[in-house]
Amino acid sequence: MEAEAIIEALFEGGEAGAVDELAAESMGEAGAELSEEAAEEFNEINSEIDEDYKEPSQDEIDNINKNTPEDVQTEVDTATEDQGTLSEEEAESASDAGKNPAQASERLSFRLKQVWEQYGPFLNSVGKFAVEGLGMYLKFELAVEVGETAQKDIVSLINHLGDGGGTSPLSNKLLNLLKFLRAVRDMTQKIDTPLKIITGASTSTVDTAARDTSLQELFANFFTLKDTETVVKRASTLLEAGNKVIYNNHTAYKKLALPSPATADDAKNVTPEMITAAIAEIKVADLQAFTDAAHEFKKAVDAASKKLDTDDKNQNSLKIALTLPGNYEESFTKLETFCQQK
Repeated sequence: MEAEAIIEALFEGGEAGAVDELAAESMGEAGAELSEEAAEEFNEINSEIDEDYKEPSQDEIDNINKNTPEDVQTEVDTATEDQGTLSEEEAESASDAGKNPAQASERLSFRLKQVWEQYGPFLNSVGKFAVEGLGMYLKFELAVEVGETAQKDIVSLINHLGDGGGTSPLSNKLLNLLKFLRAVRDMTQKIDTPLKIITGASTSTVDTAARDTSLQELFANFFTLKDTETVVKRASTLLEAGNKVIYNNHTAYKKLALPSPATADDAKNVTPEMITAAIAEIKVADLQAFTDAAHEFKKAVDAASKKLDTDDKNQNSLKIALTLPGNYEESFTKLETFCQQK
């Protein structure tokens, strides 16, 4: 039996243990299991990076474009070529969801112009991996925004079908599909923060009074270039894999042809053919690549963290910055097990 047919079989009937197991709340929020003091610092680091990812105003964009020398503009254009650019299918999904398909590439260009004077020589040579990581995170961020446009309806339908609305084999199958989409969405949401921190560190523009040095300096001072490159590249691979999964799942939901907002009556109009078409968009190979990338990313983070002396304040800050969500490995193992059903 083909992998997609196996996945569809898991959604059949009223008992869907594999789906329920996957949908069970397991992965925690990044930083939630830290001590109070460490959690406060993790939140400070996250806020620092969030400053860099704030959507620029049109005045800010116009101002930086006006003040960027022509040679720097050329270098940034070269460095960002193809970075942040969506595939044709992704661009179509973004447009359909009311999002700007050029958002990632535009924000990448803006961010690099902010830091090029300071970091340009690094980013344009041995640090190209940092540009790629930043571009990949910005694409992932856009994918998350696209996926979120359907989440309110998905949650509403799950609540209805789970409260007795799913009484037929067809409605149970729809319920299990929706549970699956929601469970994978929650995983991509909870890995966002550590991936944002790690891919944003090399181009951080914000200094903080809470620590002796910026996040960018922490990476530079306590990791070799190879350590940083390995962690950022593994993060980029995970982001790329997650990006595919988010768009696949978003397309799967759209195959159900439900309006927004979707009601219980709308769910009754979903046909077996629609559900089969939706499940066909859930690419098992992409899900497996997502879990593989997640495991490899954790290995890289763990290896880098072990090199840090936690008795040193700044090294401990860097270790805190690398914190992954609780039950991270267990959650991805559940998804891997789901994908490998026979």
